Amino acid sequence: MERTEVAEVWGEWVGGLRGWQLFGGLTFDQRRVPSEVILGVNVPRVMSRDVAAARFRRWIRRAEGALRRRVDYVAAMESQRNGWPHFHPLLDLGRLGDGDIETLGRLWFEENGYGRLEVPRDRAAVCAYSAKYLAKDLATGDVLVSRGLGRFVPFQMPWERTGRSGQ
Repeated sequence: MERTEVAEVWGEWVGGLRGWQLFGGLTFDQRRVPSEVILGVNVPRVMSRDVAAARFRRWIRRAEGALRRRVDYVAAMESQRNGWPHFHPLLDLGRLGDGDIETLGRLWFEENGYGRLEVPRDRAAVCAYSAKYLAKDLATGDVLVSRGLGRFVPFQMPWERTGRSGQ
């Protein structure tokens, strides 16, 4: 199975897990991370993937508190050209209320940086988004999955369960 076919299968699978209300991109403002002084020179720190993942999960917890409901997610973490991590999440809020997008954006901005969250046009758009951003990061393990979805994450690839060959 070719890489594009694998991405499509993953996209369909992830796209069908939930009725995703939002998708987008979340980046970190590098100016908010202090630099270190090494031999008298300011050297900017690069945020580790573990710290980035912890900050993403903290944002989800804050979002759940502010929205007063559970937020399920699947989020691909990848590196920008400069080495800094950023996220491409799919979010299931249970329902999308007035002001939810603004609340989530404000909470991300307050502690981390810049974000763009959008309502998908349809399920096909979610599947295409999943295929593009999530499939490539599943291979490296850089996908964060909420506890509510953890039981749906397979121990084998989706095409192995359907009988399609991975070759």
